Amino acid sequence: MWITTILLAPFVVFKRVSSGFIFSAIGIVSIAIYAATFAGAMPVMYSSEGLTPIKIWLEYAVIVFSLLAMWMYSTKKNTFNPTMYRMIQLSLIFGIAAEGCFAQYATDIYGIMNFTGHIFKFLSYWMIFQGVVVVALKEPFSMMAKASSTYDTIPVSVVVADGEGIVRQVNQATTRCFAKSSEDIVGQDNHDILHPCGINKSECKICQAIERKKQTTVEVAFGKLHKQYTVSPIEIDGQVTGTLQICTDMTERKNFEDALLFEKETAQNYLDIVDVILLVIDKENKIQLLNRRGCEIIGYDFHEVVGKNWIENFLPVQIQKEIIDVADKFKSADKVASYYENPILTKNGEERLIAWRNTPLFDQENHFIGILCSGEDVTERRKVQQQIKESEEFYRTIFSSVNEAILILHDNVITDCNELALELFEKEKVELIGMNIFDSADKIECRDESMDFYLDTAYLGNDTVAECSLTLHTQETKIVEFTLSGWGTGAEDKLIMIARDMTKKIESEKSFKLQTRQAQMGEMISMIAHQWRQPLAIINAITTQMRFKEYMKGNEDSIEQNNLIKIEEQCTHLSQTISEYRDFFRPDKPKEYFRLSLLLQHALNLIEHTLKNQGIDIEKVIQDDPKLFTYRNEILQVLIALLKNSLDAFEEHRLEYGKITMTINSDDTYCILSIHDNAGGITPENMKKLFIPYFTTKNKNDGTGLGLYMSKMIIQDHCQGILDVHSQNNETVFTIKIPYEKEAHDV
Repeated sequence: MWITTILLAPFVVFKRVSSGFIFSAIGIVSIAIYAATFAGAMPVMYSSEGLTPIKIWLEYAVIVFSLLAMWMYSTKKNTFNPTMYRMIQLSLIFGIAAEGCFAQYATDIYGIMNFTGHIFKFLSYWMIFQGVVVVALKEPFSMMAKASSTYDTIPVSVVVADGEGIVRQVNQATTRCFAKSSEDIVGQDNHDILHPCGINKSECKICQAIERKKQTTVEVAFGKLHKQYTVSPIEIDGQVTGTLQICTDMTERKNFEDALLFEKETAQNYLDIVDVILLVIDKENKIQLLNRRGCEIIGYDFHEVVGKNWIENFLPVQIQKEIIDVADKFKSADKVASYYENPILTKNGEERLIAWRNTPLFDQENHFIGILCSGEDVTERRKVQQQIKESEEFYRTIFSSVNEAILILHDNVITDCNELALELFEKEKVELIGMNIFDSADKIECRDESMDFYLDTAYLGNDTVAECSLTLHTQETKIVEFTLSGWGTGAEDKLIMIARDMTKKIESEKSFKLQTRQAQMGEMISMIAHQWRQPLAIINAITTQMRFKEYMKGNEDSIEQNNLIKIEEQCTHLSQTISEYRDFFRPDKPKEYFRLSLLLQHALNLIEHTLKNQGIDIEKVIQDDPKLFTYRNEILQVLIALLKNSLDAFEEHRLEYGKITMTINSDDTYCILSIHDNAGGITPENMKKLFIPYFTTKNKNDGTGLGLYMSKMIIQDHCQGILDVHSQNNETVFTIKIPYEKEAHDV
């Protein structure tokens, strides 16, 4: 049994044979031998004449197996502790000597050969004890027990492989990392099971690192995964007997680094688009970031400035101490003005004045780490502003001579103004001075942005122009163009606001453009009408002749007769339509008598095709239809504008089953037309601004914000009527009231 255990031990160690199977087999064989011995079934090993032949041959068989075991252990020499290997080999030698002695003694069990054989057997077992128990168990097992529990607490994969690359020990993180059990890993080739697939050992970076027998770290890719291997040689008595391999999954970090790099490049692209200087300096005042605009102004490339001290290298000497004091206040968490102006030095030695807005930067533990600065080159602007400030006489001359309304603002409060400003706002000077610009009128609506936006832009030193509507407390609305410019420096920043009343100009331009366009369209329509009428007359004459021939044949109700009648009706419709378009674009606008129902039908004829294409149902309700004496074409324009607004609302809300109901009625004074639609309604906020110039809910390219404003002017100013609107429950009603003359109504 001794030699059998020694012989099978390497197979158990290297996982060639299950240790449980070996132990079970040995146990079964041992029990069987004992049972057979007591049952008298075993062959006789010893008699009065001495050892039997079978006993002698068994002793020689043990010697042969011992020699075989010595050869097997020599082939695995590098996998054993050197001391353990020597002890096992000595044990086998002493065992061979013992078996040789046992094979030679005769009948005397107390003879010298038997005694010597037991001495050798004792020495053999002692060598096994020293080699296995002392070396392999007593010392390494205590370390392995400690290492085993330690390895399993390590969150990354730890693998111990022998000198031939066979895995001997793994921790729990390894089984999780590679999705394999420890039984599937231990005893397998390290490269085949734990290294990237499809790569030879000669090309594997990890195997190359192991061959160097030095601690090395390499990163490899597993498809979309990234792993980092750290390999360290295991040395015993100066000889490398294996490798410690630590594997860390770097996929998340790699993906984070790639995402961070992408975000950094994207952020840098965004920063380079910005047309102001963006500068980041750390707590030592060294440049960490400078965008394209900043590099353009100072004249250096980014790589020439990064890491350099901003104050020492790019600011004039005379202000360096002042700026250092300002920066130190940020570091000490003192309250520092975020706005600051100071000159910088460019590459060619020129000084440029920069207006900075500074923000301190802190880490997660609220420790100061640097300053973010955004700056704008205001050199030229400040020069001009300084010249204006230094010439009070020049300022007063301009202030009094310019034929525009001028106001001076400080923090949006009016501090000075000229006479034209008082006329514009319809106030006395004592009322206007000291008033906030937003309180000077009941409402200020700008065409593109809010008034706050234009004011802030001007305070930052950027000249800007705003087209706005100004609704005074008297409810009069004016169209005004504001030009705003910064004036002054530091805490004395002020604005110069020049206001031009554009109301009459826009109304006249609008009217002129409309009349011009109508005249041009009228001429074009007249030409088209002239060109159309002759072909239409010929078509009509031909169809009449053909109808007469069919009539003479007695085919009064034939299909041909009906088709010819339809052709004549379509020719008449075309002729009538072109006449209606020509009348619509007539530039002259005399007052005339007409009925509103006919004018409404005229408007519908012009856009009815578009309404029907949108699936909109049209309903007319005429309860009373008095004659009007006013400007027919202008009211026609208002009707088309209101119908077009309804059509746009249906398209915007993408509503099906749209319906427009038009009702004509009258009272003692007015002829009343209401246009009712279910196109989604108007919000209460928009209702307040509906007739304000430049206000529009449409895209800036689709609407000017003047359509309803001009419609109200036509009805109120030209026709002395009323245009009103109500909206609720997703429905809107525009009401037009036009006065009529009693005698006209009675005609």
